[in-house]
Amino acid sequence: MINPDITDPKWIAEREALFIIYKRDLAGEYSRKQIAWIKPTFFEAEFDYGNEKKYGEYATYIGSAMHECPIQTVERWDKWFEDIQAWIPSEYKQNQEVNRIIAGHSQWKNWDVRTEPSWDLATELELFHYYLGYTYQPGPFTFKHFHFEKHPLSPTEFGGIWNSRLSNWLVGGIPDAAIKYTYLMDFGLSCIPFIHPFVLAHAIQVFAKLCANFNPEDAFRDEIEYNLEYDKDYKVEDNGERQKFLLELQEKFLKLDLDPAVFECWEKCQVPGYEIVEDLDDFFPHMPERLHIYDSAGQSIWEDEKFKQALDAREQ
Repeated sequence: MINPDITDPKWIAEREALFIIYKRDLAGEYSRKQIAWIKPTFFEAEFDYGNEKKYGEYATYIGSAMHECPIQTVERWDKWFEDIQAWIPSEYKQNQEVNRIIAGHSQWKNWDVRTEPSWDLATELELFHYYLGYTYQPGPFTFKHFHFEKHPLSPTEFGGIWNSRLSNWLVGGIPDAAIKYTYLMDFGLSCIPFIHPFVLAHAIQVFAKLCANFNPEDAFRDEIEYNLEYDKDYKVEDNGERQKFLLELQEKFLKLDLDPAVFECWEKCQVPGYEIVEDLDDFFPHMPERLHIYDSAGQSIWEDEKFKQALDAREQ
């Protein structure tokens, strides 16, 4: 948790120096006037909702103000959601706002410590679990006094980000951008039964191969060669945490309630010399490929009766 004394002159000076760094990141997307409107929220514990003189166009941007706030504790988070009920009279609009905040903070904003200098890993993880718990639960979603018809987080989108960051880390990529995902293993795995096997096809092949034949020297080779072009001292630090992660991942993955064909393909991919294929008809020969579209909330919709029936059974 982050709970400084925001009246301490030393903290204020350090925070000013931190904002200079943060301002450089903002400069690519925001004007000087916009950055000046954002700055107060970077130093304040309380948000003066609706004060356009202070915050300009961001006077009602609650999610952004929460993100910039220097105090990040469970008690402060609770207060934000109490204030939302006072600031926004309409229950419908309250739910809309809270849905945006949860989806935004949990899925995008706070996930890269390198670009969020005022956050630490422990606090990011605590906020994620504060919103969403430790496993994905489909269907209607309730958070405090707010109720939603569906979960604010799309398992397909979360699974895609989780897979992308972990895949990069496992082959030697920069750990800061991915390390939090290693702590979200249970949540990521709990999403998998609600993601169509065709979306999982490439990830299954990559992770199955790594789980069966992980060799740091081979796994890191391409990443090291690429980065050495820009940093002659580049090296991958690894004390066995990737191997440990993969062993735990495989043990838990094989216990999931999935189509048996997925596990058959997992075993096939672990045969030495297996080459990753892109043709899904070759990978899942008994499953005809179906049209994949998204609804307005980003939830996956499949014209696959077998899969939809399986989803219905899991959600009951």
